[in-house]
Amino acid sequence: MYILIEGLYHMKKIIVSMRTVFVVFLTLVTVSLFAQRADVGYVEGAVEYRSGGAWSDVYIGDQLDLSGQLRLGADGYAEILLNGSTIRLSRPGQITLSELQTQSSPVGVTGALAGRVGRFMKPDDTDAVTTVGGVRASEAVSEPEISWAGGEDVGDLLEEGMAYLQQNNIEEAFYSFEEAFDFSDDADYNEAGFLYAYSAFLIGEPDTSLEVLGALDPTSSDQYFVDTMLLHAQLLLDAGKAVQAAQRAQSVLTIEQTLRSSDPLSLQMAYFLNGDALSRQGDTTHSKTAYHQASILAPQTEIGRLAAQRAQ
Repeated sequence: MYILIEGLYHMKKIIVSMRTVFVVFLTLVTVSLFAQRADVGYVEGAVEYRSGGAWSDVYIGDQLDLSGQLRLGADGYAEILLNGSTIRLSRPGQITLSELQTQSSPVGVTGALAGRVGRFMKPDDTDAVTTVGGVRASEAVSEPEISWAGGEDVGDLLEEGMAYLQQNNIEEAFYSFEEAFDFSDDADYNEAGFLYAYSAFLIGEPDTSLEVLGALDPTSSDQYFVDTMLLHAQLLLDAGKAVQAAQRAQSVLTIEQTLRSSDPLSLQMAYFLNGDALSRQGDTTHSKTAYHQASILAPQTEIGRLAAQRAQ
């Protein structure tokens, strides 16, 4: 009788242990399955997804399997939420979502600015980077005219830098834009200056970027006016210069009506940066108004969510 009871006791322990193992296994499987999906926080323009089948449009709130692929068109932009991070995609092209597991983006406007590279890409920017006999064109400058072997000029250097950006070779892009800026004239000074400052920002040289941006004076009709003002505002905030930052952000707001229809994300950034600048000056009332405006422009973006929190 004792042997039978002892045997039943040990059998019960084994069953309990098996149940524990099963629960642990089920938990691990659930966590693993959860980690194999990504959420779409925001999408704009042509963004498509496929997982073993045909391409289909991506929408806010979609959950995507990491084994699938994402494709962005020339105007595509997406914010992907994965492992607690927001990953911004703006370069035209195709990527397997599993590759995003090793990536992360800085939060807030800083991250959003860093993710705007795709805005500057053109369909022909995928061309190979120009070289002269294996030597960078910058090594073949002749005086007194500003000319490069192979017929390159400031415009060619800007295209070269764009090609490097397309290849994600930010450091080489920086050198190309730096040289273009050094030899630029009134016609391309602001364009070359912005691209030089932006690439400096991307490689972690904010002081260089801030110095160059301070020398630029674009008008609202210039191609890079909005991007120049937004980047300058953020870097001024980082440098503790809230009054100047507010001026830069507010200069973007002067073309609000145009941006509402053509570029609401940039308008959202301008309101958010203005809110930050006013807040640091102690103007709580107007800063909350600016945050509120930012939050309602695109509530689903990371900046929209941050703005909603600060508007309270």
